[in-house]
Amino acid sequence: MNRIVSGCLLYVITAVGPLAAATLNFQLQRVSTQPISSEWHQDAHDAQRTGYVPVNPDTPWTFRWAFNGAGTSGGTGGHIYNAPREARTVSGGGNVYIPAGGLGIYAKRLTDGNEQWRFTASTVNAAPAYDAASGMLFAGGANGTLYKINAINGSIAGTYAAGGPINKAVLLAGGFAYVVTDSGHLHKVNMATMALAWGAAYAAGSTIATPPSYSAAQDVIVYATDDLYVHCINNADGSRRWRVKPTPNTAGFPNEFEYIWPVIAEEHGIVFLRMRLVHSALDPFGAPFPTNFTTIRNWLINNPQHQNLFALRLSDGDKAFIPAVGYGGTEDYLSGAAYSAIGPVPVVKKWPGGAEVAYIHFRNVRGKVPYYREVFIDEGDVDMRKVIRILRACGYEGVLIPDHTPQMNCAAPWHAGMAYAMGYMKALLDCTV
Repeated sequence: MNRIVSGCLLYVITAVGPLAAATLNFQLQRVSTQPISSEWHQDAHDAQRTGYVPVNPDTPWTFRWAFNGAGTSGGTGGHIYNAPREARTVSGGGNVYIPAGGLGIYAKRLTDGNEQWRFTASTVNAAPAYDAASGMLFAGGANGTLYKINAINGSIAGTYAAGGPINKAVLLAGGFAYVVTDSGHLHKVNMATMALAWGAAYAAGSTIATPPSYSAAQDVIVYATDDLYVHCINNADGSRRWRVKPTPNTAGFPNEFEYIWPVIAEEHGIVFLRMRLVHSALDPFGAPFPTNFTTIRNWLINNPQHQNLFALRLSDGDKAFIPAVGYGGTEDYLSGAAYSAIGPVPVVKKWPGGAEVAYIHFRNVRGKVPYYREVFIDEGDVDMRKVIRILRACGYEGVLIPDHTPQMNCAAPWHAGMAYAMGYMKALLDCTV
């Protein structure tokens, strides 16, 4: 059984094949199907937050169950709550764990969606993390408590007082749980004893922006704060390895690291972070955007205020290189107006030879910046079949993600448009050689 778990509107889809980990956010993969023992145990899958697992949801797909979605006849009849922005789901032990803000955590059985238990001791605004070795779920509470929860029955097996609200995802690595409070303090907690493992929590000096990520190769924890600084902490004793501000921009909306997570590329000793920019950064040229990496990278070097994806060395925090990535993102609705949200976070896949790659967004448009419009994937200026042929010729076996599909005039406009894009992508993958 393979599963697709998407955000806070939860769908579970049955597919023919071995037990495998969940795939998040409509990621469509065409890699060899293989059994995998790990589930999606924590936010972005693992301690490095790579966001990758080598699983292909084999066809045919059949609907199994849904939660917090539309009712049986459409509309909002099945909607229970509006989820917090960072309330992403995790799985393990046969359940999917759904942080639900003021409603706590729902534990739903993966096979049929039946509720196994519900945790209500605190508001939970961010992803918990499941430890397979102990069968425990670790969740941060908005009341400042880290909870150790028996994943079988939902009972509380231990607590740790962090001294401030925990509203970012819990990190698990090497027998320890790591949490950051709203004030930016990083705590390393022994999962067995629920006691602080360092002499004191690390104080960042600013409010928190991202959850922490862990590099096993460097034995460091990395996270960002609202002052736009990135912190790298030695895991052994909680001391600072480095602290850098990779952008010249002034901290404060819209310049922020909120709602993303650091992504660790272990083989190359790099951490990636994505930053939100001002909405006008979507069209910095006032003319068609460059179409080659060299021109884009050189322009970003000369205009550092437009750099929005950072590749920092774990050894010293210096920029390993300037990713040739212009600003972009999905559309938010803020104060009654459209405003670009932060761009997509990289996904890192480790290849047998040690190479690491990120995912590819699959979308189509008509026209060029600044005069263009987003269209369905099969009616734009780009020959999408040719793109697939090029990817196959290059040996690409990573992730393709549908992006910015138009909405349809129906009961579920966004989902219908996304379903059309995914179906078209799968047809291309099946028929293109």
